[in-house]
Amino acid sequence: MLAIIALLSFFASTDPNTAIGQARQLMNQKQYEPAVKVLQEAIPDAANLADPQRSQALSALHFFSAMAYSALENELRSREELEVFFHLSPQIKSIDPKKFDARFVRAFSEVYNSLHNEGSGTFESVYPGFALFHEREPKIQKIEEWGESPDLVLLGTSEDKHAWGALTDQESRKAFIETFWSRHDKDGFRKEFLRRVAFADETFTGSRQRGSLTDRGRVFVLIGPPQVIRQKPLTARESSTRIGGSTGADAAAGGLKRPDQDPLRWGAIRAMATDDKNMTQIAPTPIAKGGVERWIYSRDQFPRGIPDAEAVFKFITQEGYGDHVLQREFMVNKVLADAATMH
Repeated sequence: MLAIIALLSFFASTDPNTAIGQARQLMNQKQYEPAVKVLQEAIPDAANLADPQRSQALSALHFFSAMAYSALENELRSREELEVFFHLSPQIKSIDPKKFDARFVRAFSEVYNSLHNEGSGTFESVYPGFALFHEREPKIQKIEEWGESPDLVLLGTSEDKHAWGALTDQESRKAFIETFWSRHDKDGFRKEFLRRVAFADETFTGSRQRGSLTDRGRVFVLIGPPQVIRQKPLTARESSTRIGGSTGADAAAGGLKRPDQDPLRWGAIRAMATDDKNMTQIAPTPIAKGGVERWIYSRDQFPRGIPDAEAVFKFITQEGYGDHVLQREFMVNKVLADAATMH
């Protein structure tokens, strides 16, 4: 509790003090949705601060966001905010049950215990070899099949894909590929991209798709290895709140169109991510033949230009559901979409 008070005192002299103050007033008036909006909009500004102010600011913003979501009975988003909070403030282990709502205190305790019961390690310890992995020679591929390659599937816009589909001769296709990579090969990214694709193809196997186009492959190729990987058995609650994964037909930017291109689909994804009101009574008991793997990224791992602070990508494996299916809540899709356009 003292650590949380210290986080709050930080805002006495530094923004986003205004956002915290406005949000607390709104929450006192039981206007929780506007409070969430104020807090979430302050995150990019907080992410631009220098450490340790950055971590302190983000920690407080995510903590109050979790409180507001809890008051809205949005347990899924409250727990996601708490996961980021604990990542930023691992020293905080408990809160005073007399000063917070009972639902929030329970969620705080359950998320803390859940995270500390997970197996935790680096990407290299879970998927060894990438640090010493050198780019393989790309697999020989017919040029007319380049449209199915990770290059165009992960980095191409809908306009790129339409233009490629209209080409009918080899020379124009070769010219298209060169022009495409002249736009995307910033700071030598093409070489790193091919290195990641080759590693993902070898590592994330076991599905009908090549490894670089699986859910894990897409995240890895676009963003790189995560800072931390956490693994644990799947619980009944997580099994019941699954948000689904990508399909090969999903559009640009790692499997999803941007919000301005497909607002209805993004609205549906947000609805799925928040529609958990009936799940609050499901006990967090491990279930058979299922697992959860979380990839945790810090802001400095994102491509330059992405304003988001931290991101947690959650993959669920369950018999009859899929193998490492990415749970595509709003911010996960946003980071993937942004990553595809920043290269």
